[in-house]
Amino acid sequence: MDFEIEIKEFRIPLALIFLCALVMSFIIGGLVPLTNENARHLYDALKKLREEITSERDYVKLALRIYFHNASLAILMVLPLVGVVWSFITLFTTGLALNAFLTVKGIGGVIGKLPYLSLSLIEPHSILEFVSYSLLSSEGVILSLYLKGGKIREGLRSAFKVIIISLLVLLFAALIEAYMITILKARP
Repeated sequence: MDFEIEIKEFRIPLALIFLCALVMSFIIGGLVPLTNENARHLYDALKKLREEITSERDYVKLALRIYFHNASLAILMVLPLVGVVWSFITLFTTGLALNAFLTVKGIGGVIGKLPYLSLSLIEPHSILEFVSYSLLSSEGVILSLYLKGGKIREGLRSAFKVIIISLLVLLFAALIEAYMITILKARP
């Protein structure tokens, strides 16, 4: 069987495997035990970052801030070999951030936190972000296979297409997230 055909048949199942694995990484980060002190420290640090990103009042500028933040994290996921590790670290720390928030707000234990983690996973922008991250992560593995097979040029060509699609998905996700933030800020 041809190398290209084997890779093409492998692409979608691998992306689905990564989608499940990255969701699990997020959930593990969201459920890892945190002391109140560690949760408070992490919460304070992340609150600053969140305020920097979401302080923008203009919808388009807010969407662009969110987009560039997410895209700067996501683009590293396509790197051969190290991108996979980066993907899991990124989603684990995202779960850990939500974990810290919940812990500071007095919500503890698996039973208390799991509903919030689940709800955050079904938000429209979160779904799109996870799809984008899984595409990029799986493409990083595929790019590694192309590199190993001595066909890096073909690998880069297909990776470029996946990167463009993933970045467009992230842009759409950022527009949705900015809209949701704008609506929440407008509420009394």
